Amino acid sequence: MAMMRPVRLMCGFLLIFSAIAEASSTCGAYDSRFSMCCNGVLRSRSGIFPDCCGTQAFDSKFSMCCNGVIQSRSGIFPDCCGTQAFDSKFSMCCNGVIRSRSGIFPDCCGTQAFDSKFSMCCNGVIRSRVGIFPSC
Repeated sequence: MAMMRPVRLMCGFLLIFSAIAEASSTCGAYDSRFSMCCNGVLRSRSGIFPDCCGTQAFDSKFSMCCNGVIQSRSGIFPDCCGTQAFDSKFSMCCNGVIRSRSGIFPDCCGTQAFDSKFSMCCNGVIRSRVGIFPSC
């Protein structure tokens, strides 16, 4: 819980209250303006949007946490596939494998990508759609 302490401005009468200490059962007491507790490890706050990835601190404006691994945030729609980062505008994650997104209705069949407009997944095998009501 943050403790508040008044700070007097040099040339005015305005009192400003700022959070100066955070109490954590795992990290103890620390100044939350400069530090943060990441799963029991005290880390320095840095960047625009400080966040934790496991016990590591990072700036979520430029990076993201993918299953405990800090990765660069890039692309239009950054996303994670396991511990890897990818742009979901152009790629997709198929059971932990990053594949190119293509076709009208991109979908996954196991770790393979396919267009479900023209194909279907039958027990992990991609087959062409044939007939009006195709089935496996």
